[in-house]
Amino acid sequence: MKHRDRVLMALSHETPDRCPMQISFTPEFASLLTKDMKMGNDKLHNPHGGGNTYELERALNEDLLLTSVGWANSYYQEENNYVDEWGIGWRSAEYTTPYGVGRYTEINHHHWQTEQGQKLIQMLPRKRVGQPQDLDGLLLMLASDQSHFINGAVIAADDGFGV
Repeated sequence: MKHRDRVLMALSHETPDRCPMQISFTPEFASLLTKDMKMGNDKLHNPHGGGNTYELERALNEDLLLTSVGWANSYYQEENNYVDEWGIGWRSAEYTTPYGVGRYTEINHHHWQTEQGQKLIQMLPRKRVGQPQDLDGLLLMLASDQSHFINGAVIAADDGFGV
């Protein structure tokens, strides 16, 4: 079965020959996997899509190729802190695994805590940032039979800020 057909069958709630597959790896593990599979150049994998040749993904027979821009991680980030386009501050920290040394990020500052962030909060109808429980009703609806006809929707959970 072709990749496209497999994905389309799954999206149509039909049963394909196997579940569509997309796998992501840290650069350290991808490098080892590439070497183990004797694929040659272990520097071809870019988990963010930019400049990715997808040779590793194709060799693994993946059905979906992930391409993205601006992911919140620091595989290639130096030890410096940085702020993303959403105003969230990130701290880059090193980790060690059996597959090598890498970096991960954690939030160390949030835009809502700044003066500019507080001004934005005051523009929201409820004058507060959303909490996880604010999504309960939406999640219950999406998990219920009531959502059987919803397929591929973008639902803004922003307290009406984007309206």
